[in-house]
Amino acid sequence: MRRLLVPALLVYSVILFRAAYQSVTLDEADAFMTFATGNLDISFYPSSGNHVLNSLLARYTTQVFGLSQFTFRIPAMLGALLYLLSVAAIVTRLAPTRHLLAFAILTCNPFILDYLVASRGYALALGFLAAMVALAMRILDRGPTPIRDTILISICAALAVAANFSFAFCIAGTLGAFLLSLPKTKRWFALALAATIPGAIVGFAIVGKTLMAFPRDQLYYGAHSWPEMWTEMLDAVFPKQNLQLASIEPVLTAARGAAPYFILLPISIGLWMSTKSWPTRFVALALAATLTAHGLAHSIQNLLLPLDRTSIFIAFFLSVLAVISATHPPAQRISTTALCASLLIFALAFRTSYFRIWEFDMDVNRGFEAYLRYAKDHKIESAACTWRYGGAYNFYRAASKADIPKCDYIDQSNPPPRTAYFLWDPGEAEFIEKSKLEILYKGPISGLVVGIRSGSATEP
Repeated sequence: MRRLLVPALLVYSVILFRAAYQSVTLDEADAFMTFATGNLDISFYPSSGNHVLNSLLARYTTQVFGLSQFTFRIPAMLGALLYLLSVAAIVTRLAPTRHLLAFAILTCNPFILDYLVASRGYALALGFLAAMVALAMRILDRGPTPIRDTILISICAALAVAANFSFAFCIAGTLGAFLLSLPKTKRWFALALAATIPGAIVGFAIVGKTLMAFPRDQLYYGAHSWPEMWTEMLDAVFPKQNLQLASIEPVLTAARGAAPYFILLPISIGLWMSTKSWPTRFVALALAATLTAHGLAHSIQNLLLPLDRTSIFIAFFLSVLAVISATHPPAQRISTTALCASLLIFALAFRTSYFRIWEFDMDVNRGFEAYLRYAKDHKIESAACTWRYGGAYNFYRAASKADIPKCDYIDQSNPPPRTAYFLWDPGEAEFIEKSKLEILYKGPISGLVVGIRSGSATEP
């Protein structure tokens, strides 16, 4: 693992930079303001938007360090640190001769990098899932080990689910794959108890009440079909554009179209040729169990399949399998070439100023700074925001402690009279032009427009 210290520090530096630099998004802000402030009971409220462990940690870190776009992302940064350490342990065990390439594949994926930064439960859940896999691989590789390692797997499983409920089937599948992969000795039953009971206790203590009250109507986000799920995940892993480098969009679009044939197919062939290895069997079984559970729930209970961010654990498992495919002689060359091609696409898609699914929020922080400068010399009576910016506005208002009004959410088709507006140019262009707003800030890419209605703001 020492050989990966510098690469890990470089990746973590990018994560820290993005956490400090990138604007707060609507999902991050709404979740924090709803579930991590006010009465403690609200942090356990049964909602799909409430990632309980993240809400609790964000509540306490901001109480200790104050509220900012960096401090409320501290839980995600802790999850990212655990993820990097666990991935380093995984690739050191699986690919000692290709550890740098393997580590890069598992950490520089733009899909995964986004959620190692965002203040949601995905970073923590990914970190605990990766820790589970790393611990399980150590046990399966070394043979009989102290039972405490299995207890750690159980606790990591519980914390992953507490961090994000969408990981539930994945965690169950990984635990099942681990137990099935263990040699059937006299200790197997004891290990099975150690892998389940401690986690059940920890999980029930943190989210038991939340899960028991969780309503079915909160399970509204997801894919309606397998093709939709796979297409969205491929678009996230191999994005078709990079807003920071618009000129390379044709290259990324072509790469996305070619990826299934020139990257995924060679890796699949390499994986097929290495099916006799225990790492392949364990990870493939965990993924198969996860997908089977989702498929049964979709067919029998009409639950939606994972979609985009809720399929991130699938991207993780596939990345681990891709690394495994490049470590066995029968397919080493072809799989390594495909991984290098993937890494090139990751480099072209590298971004530090926005999250893929919240690109319209990429500069709310800069728009709000312009708004605050104006508010210092003028009295703002009221403010209105479209749904894209209301959460971030209220977050920055709370963080700045400025004497400005709370933002009212508005119908973008007919915004009511207000002093200040946070609008989205593509959707409210007609209103912006007709109202002749005094523009304080206009995002060059995001479409954000911060404007003041003429004559509505007065000097104090």
